[in-house]
Amino acid sequence: MPSFLRKLSVCLFLIMPFSGGVSGQVCDSMTVSVAVMESPFDISPRYVDTIIVYTDEHYAGYLFPQVREIPQVVKKYALMIGVEPEKLQNDKIYQFIDEWFGTPYRYGGSTKKGIDCSALTRELFSCVADIELPRSSVQMYSCDMVEPFKEKDYSKLREGDLLFFRSRGRINHVAVYLCDGKFLSANRTGGVQISSLDSPYWKRRYYSAGRIKETTSENSSTAMK
Repeated sequence: MPSFLRKLSVCLFLIMPFSGGVSGQVCDSMTVSVAVMESPFDISPRYVDTIIVYTDEHYAGYLFPQVREIPQVVKKYALMIGVEPEKLQNDKIYQFIDEWFGTPYRYGGSTKKGIDCSALTRELFSCVADIELPRSSVQMYSCDMVEPFKEKDYSKLREGDLLFFRSRGRINHVAVYLCDGKFLSANRTGGVQISSLDSPYWKRRYYSAGRIKETTSENSSTAMK
C-alpha cells in the first residue's frame, strides 16, 4: 500500500436534534484507506483520524442527494422530443401521453375511439393533477383558474402550460406544452400527437399561453411543474 494512504475507521452516526444541540449514535463502522489534502495543489497530504457521516434527514440531502429514477416511458418521449430525459419533470404526463398517443381525432369526442383537443387537455389535467378544466378551448382561456400570458419566448414556457391557437379571429385549439417547443394535442390530421411550435402552421396560429394558478388545487403546485 502506498505510504501516503492510511487506514482509519469511518463511523456512521444518526444525528438526533434536541434542545440545545444534537446527539450522535453509532450505527455502523467500516475500515477504509484514505488521504486528505487541503487543496489539489497540496503535495503533502494530511491524515484524518475519523470521518463522520451524518444520516439525519436534515443533512442527508446534502451528502447523499436523491437521484431520480427515470421511467422508460419518459425516456421514450424524451427521445421523441429530442431532449435529455432529465428535462422532462412530470412522469405522469408522459404516462398519460403513452396511453392516448395515436388516438384518432373526433370533434366532440372524449374517448379512445376519438377525442378532440379540449377533451384531451381536460382529461390530462384531470388524471395528472386532479384539476377540472372547462370543456372548450375558449372557456379554458377565459376561466378564472387559468392565467393567460402572450409569451413568445418558448424558453419561458413550463411543462404543463396551456397553449391557445386561433384562426379566423377566434381561439379554436388548445394544447399542453411539454419541452423544447414541443406540445401535445389532438389534431384533425394525425389525432393525438406531439407537434412543434416551430412549425410554420402552428407558429402562424399561436395566440397565447396559459398557466394554471397554483391555488386551483392542492396538487397543482407540484403536479404540473
